[in-house]
Amino acid sequence: MSANKKARKSTKIETLAVHGGDQHDPGHGAIFPPITTATSFVQPNLGEEGRFAYSRCGNPTRYAYETAIAELEGGIWATATASGMAATALALELLRPSSHVLVMRGCYGGTHRLFDKTRSVSMDLRTTFLDLNDLQQVREQITEHTAMIWVESPTNPLLTLVDLPRLVEAGKF
Repeated sequence: MSANKKARKSTKIETLAVHGGDQHDPGHGAIFPPITTATSFVQPNLGEEGRFAYSRCGNPTRYAYETAIAELEGGIWATATASGMAATALALELLRPSSHVLVMRGCYGGTHRLFDKTRSVSMDLRTTFLDLNDLQQVREQITEHTAMIWVESPTNPLLTLVDLPRLVEAGKF
């Protein structure tokens, strides 16, 4: 049963950290699921897909982790990715082509290249790099096409911090 279908038994972070999500192994009765390294899974019938098909798309280990994170964060679902860059690329899939994004100046180099070199070509993403602590500049740079403010706090490698509550207030659009 997934995190969004069962009643929360506890709201204590200590309990959720250990027991959050769907952490049982119904196939073998383990209290916590074993690590699944299979690359593909047996399917019920030809042309009929089971719960998991290929481990890069989903597997019992990843499912257990995602449901635990969703419950810990108070959400109904979560997605795990193999790296921070994969998570960044996935987040950009939420945007429409030609969207505008404000991005923290001094962000991770891979993030900068993804916005500036790759997504500017593949989806005509418009990016403005700026100091997100300069709230006047943030307000001035928001346009009708601004769809996201990308924050990395602290930045890597400079460890620049962003005042998140103030940025959220300034960035409401």
